[in-house]
Amino acid sequence: MDNVQLVNKICDEVINGPDIDERGLERMHYDISGYKLFARRNHIQANAVFNGMKIHWHDEIEIIYVRSGHMKYRVNEHIVPLNKGEGIIVNSRQLHIMQSCDVDYEVDCVIFHPEMLCASEHIKKRYVEPVINTKMPEYMLVDQSLSGGRTVIDGIGKLVELAYVKDMEMEAQALLFSMWHAIYNMCCHQVVQETVDYDELQSMRTMLEYIYMHYADRITIADICKVGQIGKSVCTKMFTDYTNYSPIEFVRQFRVSKSMELLKNTSLSITEIAYEVGFNNASFYTETFKKLRGITPKEFRKSCGVNCDMEG
Repeated sequence: MDNVQLVNKICDEVINGPDIDERGLERMHYDISGYKLFARRNHIQANAVFNGMKIHWHDEIEIIYVRSGHMKYRVNEHIVPLNKGEGIIVNSRQLHIMQSCDVDYEVDCVIFHPEMLCASEHIKKRYVEPVINTKMPEYMLVDQSLSGGRTVIDGIGKLVELAYVKDMEMEAQALLFSMWHAIYNMCCHQVVQETVDYDELQSMRTMLEYIYMHYADRITIADICKVGQIGKSVCTKMFTDYTNYSPIEFVRQFRVSKSMELLKNTSLSITEIAYEVGFNNASFYTETFKKLRGITPKEFRKSCGVNCDMEG
């Protein structure tokens, strides 16, 4: 692939990520105000660059089902491969991110807040909170071979179809209760192999929040360790486990991701953008950008159709 093709490919495959705040907490935008359900079908191109996407978390339950192709989904320190016909149920407030893949794939995504299931205080305490807090691990895999798997998978597809139907709430609610009944029974009968280290998870969230909020400032590994209240070796291991990068590599990856938004959506110069996202000089920014993305910031900007009279 020549340089022009690479430039065009990267620009065409930049996918706008979800609305994630500076702490890494996803702000959900539901189709119906006050009805906390989101359902969509997405076709993802091979090797897509998820611009604006970062490892994040939210209070909602997230279910992903692969309709075609295959993909990988990161939950905390786990990288989970998913093939056609397989799905994953991600528990509330787990760190997660969809990862790019070498083939096109199509997924159904359903996200809903646990309070959608709390028809009464009894239901909440008997069937919802125990699943989220103790019975369900960080995630569960689901396919049609599992007892209750077909109920969950069929429900995902129907919720996606209902997303564009007027006055769909009652039918959607019935589906959610049916799916949660299946999930509850699956949780009761499975043997949990691993438990979540919530202290570690909270420490990781705190360190990520710090980076997301201070990426434009000077950040050292000592700064990251301090907010996480852990030592350097533990910090490095946690970042490697959860993100596949060292702490400083992760900071650079995130800064480059943020710079792509500015390159595409503003007329700031390359130098201005470098400083805006935390690099201390334009040369190192350009060198890092090319190392991570395969092209220079200027080439990326040009491919996105942004013309600036002055660059530097």
